[in-house]
Amino acid sequence: MKILHISDSDLRGGGCIAAFEIHKTLLKRGIDSKMLVQKKFSSCDNVITLKSTLENVLRDFKIAINRRVSRLLKTEDKGVLSLGMFSSSIIKKIEDINPDIVHLHWINNEMISIKKISEIKQKIIWTTHDMWPFCGAEHYSDTSRFVYGYDKLNRPDYERGFDINLYIWKKKRRLLKKKDITFVCPSEWIYLELKKSLLFKEKNAFKIPNIINSEDWKPFDKTSARNFLSLPLDKNVILFGSERGKGHERKGYSIIHNILKNYNFSKKVILIVFGGNKEEKELINDSVEIRYFGHLYDKISLRMLYSAADLSVIPSLKETFGLICAESLSCGLPCVAFENTGPADIIIHKKTGYLSKYNDLDDFLNGINWLLGLDKIKTEELSILSREHILKNFNSQIVSDKYISVYKQLWDFD
Repeated sequence: MKILHISDSDLRGGGCIAAFEIHKTLLKRGIDSKMLVQKKFSSCDNVITLKSTLENVLRDFKIAINRRVSRLLKTEDKGVLSLGMFSSSIIKKIEDINPDIVHLHWINNEMISIKKISEIKQKIIWTTHDMWPFCGAEHYSDTSRFVYGYDKLNRPDYERGFDINLYIWKKKRRLLKKKDITFVCPSEWIYLELKKSLLFKEKNAFKIPNIINSEDWKPFDKTSARNFLSLPLDKNVILFGSERGKGHERKGYSIIHNILKNYNFSKKVILIVFGGNKEEKELINDSVEIRYFGHLYDKISLRMLYSAADLSVIPSLKETFGLICAESLSCGLPCVAFENTGPADIIIHKKTGYLSKYNDLDDFLNGINWLLGLDKIKTEELSILSREHILKNFNSQIVSDKYISVYKQLWDFD
């Protein structure tokens, strides 16, 4: 059984990291697995990338055109748009590798066009690392267009100009709706969204979480971690992470900022923001200070952050899985997140963190206060339970068993 994973990258972005983890695990289990990427950052020999200078130049050109065309849509929604329109030599590469199953992951940045997906001859599995597979050009949708179908009448009032989402959705409907694709969803939330979608609600779909490597994500001593990061021992530390830091609207930075801005804690609090640009620290009220750590690509620094903090906040209202949440728990750091999102599959309420009522800022604050108010014994208990939960439910053996079962179901059809 030969598996080919297709992903924009191997080590940049949550969906790509998840793809690389399952690829590595399959190799360890003796399965013939390869990964085809646009940008390679690992040293894994079984990760194949674009080799020619011309292909790399064309990739950057296509991404630039994607951005220009996306600007034709005038919208208040600042989310990323991906077109999946431009041709490439990827079908030839797939034919050269000749896998039994093609496993699509996060395939945007013009990695593969919608048309090229329709031309794949092998059995296809597609892991939904966001909503893009069943939406228009958007990666997350705040409308019900993906449920009922995109048309001119249900276009949101905040949009004008060329309706790119309608155009791309129609292209997917024409080329992919009848295509034999099996979906894997990393959480209950994204599974239910897929099953509501007009495009793929009839497709076979499985719920399989992402692998969390507990050796990569294990705790350091908190005092040592704080000393290493020059963080005071007498303040509470809250952690917020996002690829674009506070600039990533969907990740809910404005939500946590408003919660903390309008509340004075009895004990001083430091909110650490990692990802995005590194900035000067700031005070948002008398009891809360923000420190920006910028991008942290190495795991040691991230482990230090997880180990130094008292809790991690995941205030996103739409989250496919919640990689930061799972990594936090693996490092013994409990989290606060909303119900009805990806992290709801990761957090056990008041056992490994706190699940707030959906979009209820008061209850989210209740969760923060509850965790910060625990005594030392209860805090240590939650820390231990958090790591044990990840070790038991998100380890490579359990997750890869589920994937292998799906692979075999498809493979056995031949």
